Amino acid sequence: MRTSINSDPRFSTGSEPSAVAGRTAPLYFLRPGAAGNDAVCDEPKLGSDEFHTAARKLRARVIAGAFVSAIDAVVAGVRRFRDWYVQRRQARIAYDALRSLDDHTLRDLGFDRSELTSVAAEVTGDAVHTRIRALMMHATP
Repeated sequence: MRTSINSDPRFSTGSEPSAVAGRTAPLYFLRPGAAGNDAVCDEPKLGSDEFHTAARKLRARVIAGAFVSAIDAVVAGVRRFRDWYVQRRQARIAYDALRSLDDHTLRDLGFDRSELTSVAAEVTGDAVHTRIRALMMHATP
């Protein structure tokens, strides 16, 4: 039986170059120190009740953290959906307004009836602005 962990090769600090390319920092394979079950342990031993209480507190913190993360993800998803819905609704309103115009008025504005969907998408920010008129319409409230 060994009396010191320093003579055990499993506890070496890995001062030799590691198998990972380019890494020269020491590697610790196992954590050397008191195991908590010998006479030289500096840390007090936990009793069964204290151990279970600590485990319950840790479990509660982990579950609470997971619950908060799940709620945050759901809230973020609802916000993204709401933003998408508002943008699509604005595009539909713009499309309906342009569709109600006659061909002569649309031609005066520089649009063809076949472009109404893309113009509405550009005005609401759903598509990249490629028309100067759409840029000017978007700038005004």
